[in-house]
Amino acid sequence: MAFAQQVEELVLLKCSLLSDEALEFVLSRHEDVEAWTQTINAHSEGETLPLHVSCPARFTVKIRDIPIWFEIYFPAEYPLETTEFEITVRGYNISRTEQQRWQDIIQKRRAQLSEANFPAYELISLHLLPCLHEEYDGRIAPEGMDAMNRTALEPGVAPEFHALLTSHHLKSPHKRRSLQQWSSELCLAGFAKVGHPGLIYCSGLESDVKEFVTKVKDMQWLALRVRFVEALPDAIISETERRGTWLEVEKVGEVVDEMRKLGRENYVLALGIGSGGAR
Repeated sequence: MAFAQQVEELVLLKCSLLSDEALEFVLSRHEDVEAWTQTINAHSEGETLPLHVSCPARFTVKIRDIPIWFEIYFPAEYPLETTEFEITVRGYNISRTEQQRWQDIIQKRRAQLSEANFPAYELISLHLLPCLHEEYDGRIAPEGMDAMNRTALEPGVAPEFHALLTSHHLKSPHKRRSLQQWSSELCLAGFAKVGHPGLIYCSGLESDVKEFVTKVKDMQWLALRVRFVEALPDAIISETERRGTWLEVEKVGEVVDEMRKLGRENYVLALGIGSGGAR
C-alpha cells in the first residue's frame, strides 16, 4: 500500500515538472535507479507495476542552471503510520547560513501542508520550485517560446487565444461531458487527453477561452495546473478550429500529433510534454 502511494506521488511530481526541471533518483546501485525509473515510467503509461523495489526511493529535484536543489528520501513506510519523508537542501558551494535559510523555508511551508494528500508533491511543486525560480530572477522562457510570443497582433482585430491545462488525471465522465458541452457553447476548438495524466487544450476568441478556463478551474481537480492562457500571435486558424471541433485522445504522443497538425507542437514540447518531461 505504501509503495503504491509513493509511486503515485512520484508520478504526480514528475508530471508537474516543466522543461527546465528534473527528477532523478540517487541510489548507490545502478540497478535500483533503473528499477525506480522503470516503475515510474510504467505507471505513467498505465502498465502493470511490480510489487516493490528493493530499496527506498531517494531522489533529487533540480532546476537547470540554478545551483541549489532538493534531495528527498521516502522511508519504506511513508506515507503510512505518520511516517514523514525527509528533504534536504543541496547545492554547489552553498554556505551553512544559506542552507539553513532554505531549511527554514522548507519547515515553514511544510507546516502549512498537514492535511495534504501528497505532501511531498505539494511542497516541492507548489512551494519550493516557485521559490527557487523567484530567488534566481524568475524562469528563463523555454526555448522556442520567446519568438512565438514576441509577434505583435494587428490592431483592431479580436485576438485568437489558446490555453493549456494539465491535471493528475482526467477520467470522470461528468467532466468529459462538461468539456465537450462548454467547448460547443463557446465555439472553441481543442481536445482533452483522458486518463493519466490529464491534459486540456483549447483555442478561440479571448473572452471565450478565458471563460472556459474559469469553468474548468471551478471544478474539483487533483493537481490542476494552468500552463498558459495567451494570445496566438499571427494565428492561422484551420477550418477544423473554425468549426469548433472537440476531440479526446488517450496518449501523450497523440497530444503532440494534434498540436503538430496546428503547427503548435513547440508549445507542448517546450513544457516537456511529449519529450520525456511528462508522459
